[in-house]
Amino acid sequence: MRRDAYEKFLSQADAAYRVLDEGWFALPFTELHRWEAGFAARRALDEAYIRVRLVGPDDVAERGAGVLRSIGDEFRLHARIVNDSPDTAGSAAELEPPAHSAALRARLTSTTEFVTVARRALGSQLSALTQTGPDSAEQDEQV
Repeated sequence: MRRDAYEKFLSQADAAYRVLDEGWFALPFTELHRWEAGFAARRALDEAYIRVRLVGPDDVAERGAGVLRSIGDEFRLHARIVNDSPDTAGSAAELEPPAHSAALRARLTSTTEFVTVARRALGSQLSALTQTGPDSAEQDEQV
């Protein structure tokens, strides 16, 4: 269950990143469907995060919250750039390259931290299964 929850969460984070990438380079970013796509991506990510919280452990849920915050911050940053320059012909990435670069670094950091603790959680889960697996097999043979 953990693996499925973590994979779904990362998949939804990737979907949100794709919406953000499209937005950063869109000319101009004023179309309503793009804003709606961002909302839908964040909603799906929130729903996937609930499963991460349910299956735990706490450190994975905390890092998942970091991914959520980072994505939310990036959406707000992007919206601010777009809203501050309504008449521009340039993309948000062209308008504020340092902001775009910082957002990409935040993505990498938060996602890497999540993956690190998720792997650790899955590793300990797999170790526990491996330790009980051979014993279970021996018991089955004795029966």
